[in-house]
Order: sequence, then C-alpha cells, then structure tokens
Amino acid sequence: MSTIGIVAGFGAGSAAAIGAALLLRRRRIIIQVRGESMYPALRHGDRLLVRPCEAAEVSVGDIVVIESPGRDLSWTTPPATRWTRDRRWLVKRVVAVPGDRRPDVLPAVTRVPEVVAPKTLIVLSDNGGLDSRVFGPIPFERLFGVAVRRMFDERGGGREAIRRDAPSP
Repeated sequence: MSTIGIVAGFGAGSAAAIGAALLLRRRRIIIQVRGESMYPALRHGDRLLVRPCEAAEVSVGDIVVIESPGRDLSWTTPPATRWTRDRRWLVKRVVAVPGDRRPDVLPAVTRVPEVVAPKTLIVLSDNGGLDSRVFGPIPFERLFGVAVRRMFDERGGGREAIRRDAPSP
C-alpha cells in the first residue's frame, strides 16, 4: 500500500524566498510516497507536489491523495478539513468518477455499484493494494488533492509531470 509522509522544511534563503515558499505551501504540499502500490508510475521514496482540490477538478487517470479508511474499511471520523499528520493518507489513481460505469477490473462482488454514485470516486493502485476493490467508492470529502508532478526521488530523478496515461491496473 502506498502511504505518504509530508516533507517538511525549507532551505535557508532570503526573507522573500521564505515568504514565497510559505505562500506556496498553503496551496501545495510535498509528500513522500511510502510503499510500492503505485509502481511503476511511482516508487517508494518519490516526492510529489500535491495541489489541494475539489473532487469536481479530478479526472480519470489523475493520481490523488485520499484519506485512508479505518481498520473496519469505513470512515468513522469527520473528514479532515486540511492536511494533518494524525490521519493516514493514500496515493491512488482515479479510474472512475460519478456517472461512469464500474471499471471492468472491479468484479461485481465489490462494494462498487454498476454506475459510480454522485459525490464518490473509484480509485485503484497501479500495483495492487488497499483501494476501491477493498473499501469501495471514496466519498468526495475524503479527497485531499491531486498530484501535480514528481519533484525528485531517492534515486536523484528530477521534476516531471505526472502522466495521466500511465499504465492502469
């Protein structure tokens, strides 16, 4: 399962640069991928620039950060209203939005209806793991944001856009 950790801290710089970084931080965060569930698109240690967004801004193929359900595979706590470390977050790919038909990769026995319900998303891992095959549709209010680009990774790779046409499960 790909979980994430926030990467904190900014290097030394002028007051203007720090101010710009703090302004950017309000609108974007950098997270670090933990696990291999999004391999080959993302690897353990990759860092992603994530933009908080509304669910209406999300499209099929986007890589998103969502709040993980609890051990009973449901959400018992109120939705997070901002990024917080006391929640578990997952990185997954959107495979269906409201009104779409259930993707063929989801068997009829899953908790996903034939047509995706309003205010929900269907998300899958690229490489298996905890996703809508296990916990069903994601309520819109459990979406944090969409990955904009890979910033850098543990192998020293550079910035690159996250591609929507990456392999699907």
